[in-house]
Amino acid sequence: MFDRFPGLVVVLGHIGEMVPYWMWRASSVLGRGREVALREVWARNVYVTTSGIWSLDPMRSSLAVTDVSRVMYIVD
Repeated sequence: MFDRFPGLVVVLGHIGEMVPYWMWRASSVLGRGREVALREVWARNVYVTTSGIWSLDPMRSSLAVTDVSRVMYIVD
């Protein structure tokens, strides 16, 4: 989908819904045969929100793969 619509933006709640934590695995599995790596798509097309998750450990996982400029403060 992002190959066809490179300007598409996705906003994921709850600090990325566990995708940042599993990025290493998702990149290796979902990246097979793709022209653009999942990490590149994540950096270019995805924003994450806090959505009421106030624990630092999930935030660290998210910030390890997400630029801070793409993290939005939102409350459920």
